[in-house]
Amino acid sequence: FVFNGNTITTAGIYRDTLPTSLGCDSFIVMTVSIKASPTTNIIKTICSNQSFYFNNQNLNSAGVYKDTLITSSGCDSFVVLTLKVNPIITKLFTKIICANQPFIFNNQILITAGSYRDTLQTSLGCDSFVVLNLIVNPVVSTPVNITTCSNQPVVFNGQSLNTSGVYRDTFQTSKGCDSVIILTLTVLPVKATTIDRFICQGDTVNFNDRTITTAGSYKDTLLTNSGCDSLVTLKLTVNPLPVINATADILKAKYLQEVQLDVSHSGFLNYSWSPTILLNNSFIQNPVSVIKSSSLYIVEVVDNNNCIQKDSVYVELIDECQVDFMYLPSAFSPNNDGINDCFGILSPPVLSDFKLLIYNRWGEKVFESNSTDICWDGMFKGTTALSDSYSYVVSYKCYNGKLLYKKGIVSVIK
Repeated sequence: FVFNGNTITTAGIYRDTLPTSLGCDSFIVMTVSIKASPTTNIIKTICSNQSFYFNNQNLNSAGVYKDTLITSSGCDSFVVLTLKVNPIITKLFTKIICANQPFIFNNQILITAGSYRDTLQTSLGCDSFVVLNLIVNPVVSTPVNITTCSNQPVVFNGQSLNTSGVYRDTFQTSKGCDSVIILTLTVLPVKATTIDRFICQGDTVNFNDRTITTAGSYKDTLLTNSGCDSLVTLKLTVNPLPVINATADILKAKYLQEVQLDVSHSGFLNYSWSPTILLNNSFIQNPVSVIKSSSLYIVEVVDNNNCIQKDSVYVELIDECQVDFMYLPSAFSPNNDGINDCFGILSPPVLSDFKLLIYNRWGEKVFESNSTDICWDGMFKGTTALSDSYSYVVSYKCYNGKLLYKKGIVSVIK
């Protein structure tokens, strides 16, 4: 305490003189009493996983800690804490087991490797941790898959096995655990296979390194992929080829004349004619072709046994683009009896630029026509021409582009 310029720390009476407003002395006398500051000692024991709250702190380390409080008389009060910390005891141990041997720890049945804990209490009242490091050695399971033939048994675990199934044998590993061998045995039979094969006459079958063309029964012994015997029997049937005959209703036809094709048969499944471009339908029995050139028509048929046979028919185009095919009569009788009443070209081919001229013996033109459909009816200048011989000239361009020309004599008979 500071008084009269001095710091007071001791009990006693202290004076100070000050002047008043009137200039006179004023004496101040102060009596100082010193009161004692109490000290409180606290001893506390905790565990290392606990803390103690003191002087606004959470304490977990051993040591001496102090706090200062104010008493009711306004003096300091000292609190001294002596903190003792007892340790947490941790015990580690390792256990090795096999996967089929469970271990009991902390009231649990353990079969999985890992770290496990249990908490006990020491004599000092603190926790004691027991940490288990569990090592689990596996039970070795080895799968073995074997495929054998029924006439080739397998020896396993002292047995001769020839039946499909799952078998086990148990050994012990170097770590003292079981080693289980699991055998999955597949027993394949010795196979016998019969093959029914149908071919057509002329076809071949390769079997047992042979080329076979004759019906019969043939045998071969093979090895399957698993190495077992497989007896194969081939029963071969040879079907005859269908008997067919391709025909045409006209073997020599004129240009653009329709020809009916056909094929004799019994029980065919389908037909195929060629060349298809010349036919109205190449997949029927009897197609129609319009002749434009000499052509070879080929038909292929398939019967109920899927056997194929071919035949052909040749249709020749009659070449009408020749003078010899320019038919005109040598005489006609225009008497309206319905017989030979008109003179013109007979059975003309396909043509263009047609012209027919007829002259009398004096060179006078008596008739002219530009169409094969218009013939001379024997009329000249409104009356029937005289019975006489007349000369004619006929010309046209044939379907193949050839120009034809012919002269002749025709007689008018009454």
